[in-house]
Amino acid sequence: FGGQNGSGKTTLFNAIQICLHGRSAFEETLSRREYEERMQALLHESGGQKAEEASIRLEFEYTDFG
Repeated sequence: FGGQNGSGKTTLFNAIQICLHGRSAFEETLSRREYEERMQALLHESGGQKAEEASIRLEFEYTDFG
C-alpha cells in the first residue's frame, strides 16, 4: 500500500486488526466499557464535529475454479 501521509494507510490496517481481533487488537486487556471508550476516541473529527458512529466490515470472497 502506498499513499501520502495522512491518507489513511495506517487507519485501514488498524481497522482490519480491530475487525479480526476486537478487544484483543489493543496491546492491553480492555473491559467492554474501556473498549467502547477507546473506539469512541478513534472516531473521525472534522471541523470541530466528531462522528457519532462508525462501522468496520471486513468481507472475504473465495472462488475455486478447479
